[in-house]
Amino acid sequence: MSSLRITLQRITETVTEIQRQISTTMAKATDEATALLKERITLAADDASEVIDAHAKELTKKVQSLEKEVDKAKEEIYIFLPFHNILNGSYAYPL
Repeated sequence: MSSLRITLQRITETVTEIQRQISTTMAKATDEATALLKERITLAADDASEVIDAHAKELTKKVQSLEKEVDKAKEEIYIFLPFHNILNGSYAYPL
């Protein structure tokens, strides 16, 4: 019986050691996967940020171009409105 107990104790110790190794390995794998995921998320966020910045710059240029067109149209209205008013018999001048 004592031989059977010793064998059973060795099996129990072996199983306990295997469980410990599995737990340690899983913890390491989880830590590595978490670090890799964080790295990939950071890279994706950086890429998205670059795309957003590029689109924002493009939109800013378009807005500035449209503002110039509006200013030019205002100048044309200011210049030609008096002539239009004279031709139509109205002498009101925009302020």
